[in-house]
Amino acid sequence: TAAWTARTYAHLEQLARDWLQAGYDVIVDATAQDPVVRLALARRAREAGARLAWLVCVAPDEVLRNRVAGRTDDASEATLEVLE
Repeated sequence: TAAWTARTYAHLEQLARDWLQAGYDVIVDATAQDPVVRLALARRAREAGARLAWLVCVAPDEVLRNRVAGRTDDASEATLEVLE
């Protein structure tokens, strides 16, 4: 649900901030489809003086559809609706 997604990203942002403040490098593995989420994560990195890089993975549409269709019972936001 949208509420769980918001809660998850808020938790990821908090964890990233805590680890960055402790001096560690951080990788946040998330789709971050919402621009507000991406801005919040970027702000945390900037506040911590950390370098920020976005990793964008691409694949042919057919491969993506097959991968998404094969997913079951996981927490991923990956659905055919999201893909389209």
